[in-house]
Amino acid sequence: MSKKMLIALTVFGWTMFGLGFWAHIQTSAPAQLAYQHYEPVPIIVYPTPTQPATEYNYYDIPLSIELQDFVIELCKDKPFTPELVYGIIFTESRFIPTAINQPTKCYGLMQVMQPYFLHWNPDGTDILDPKDNITAGVNALYAWSVICQEKGFVSIYDYLEAYNKGYTHFSMPAPTYDYAARVMSYIETKPFS
Repeated sequence: MSKKMLIALTVFGWTMFGLGFWAHIQTSAPAQLAYQHYEPVPIIVYPTPTQPATEYNYYDIPLSIELQDFVIELCKDKPFTPELVYGIIFTESRFIPTAINQPTKCYGLMQVMQPYFLHWNPDGTDILDPKDNITAGVNALYAWSVICQEKGFVSIYDYLEAYNKGYTHFSMPAPTYDYAARVMSYIETKPFS
């Protein structure tokens, strides 16, 4: 793990951790030894996926620090966090930059459709290049978030479903949120908790 990584805990979570830690050190001599070297971790309220953070974390995920920095830069002026993009990348390609879905003609980390690649990234040259692909995917997600807001869909789950299903999401009598649930469940796993 990177030294820059901050542990994101809510105040309640930190309090519960503290109580558990105190109970443990009162019953265990090795824990008392460990306590002597214990330094408090700053309390940081983890932003919701729609609140961009002011500080960003690096994660132990199969994406280089350089690419994580790239995602952070792309998300700075967007209504979603880099963690949401990492969740999409995991859901779409399991972090494999050369992933190709032949039936749907989707390519790369964010599984961008070939016909729309240059629309979402006019400067892109290679759909399988991680930076070009992520740029197209983040721009597409942002465009879908704007379309969702115009149509009265303001949930991050709607943004994700529109990214996955396009306009079909808006025409469904009872929209399903299975794709969004998969993305969000990855965000709630070990690398991000």
